[in-house]
Amino acid sequence: MPVSAQALKDAGLQDFLQFMQNSSDAVHNFIGPHTKLWFLGDVIPLPFLKKVISPGDAFIILGVLFFFPEATQLAKRKLKEANK
Repeated sequence: MPVSAQALKDAGLQDFLQFMQNSSDAVHNFIGPHTKLWFLGDVIPLPFLKKVISPGDAFIILGVLFFFPEATQLAKRKLKEANK
């Protein structure tokens, strides 16, 4: 997964940034000039969580936040209808 060095700094993950600079990680690599579709990598810093996420992660989180309340309301309505 491509990851932005600046996003790691902004999220307060200097330790992980130093780790990646000094050794290798089987999952992550730095975004560079060779990186295609870099904007889909981990580029969104979340300093309050000390995380860096991708736009895809953000869409998944938003989908879950909107899906579960709707699903629970639908389940409650069906349960009420079944109990009538």
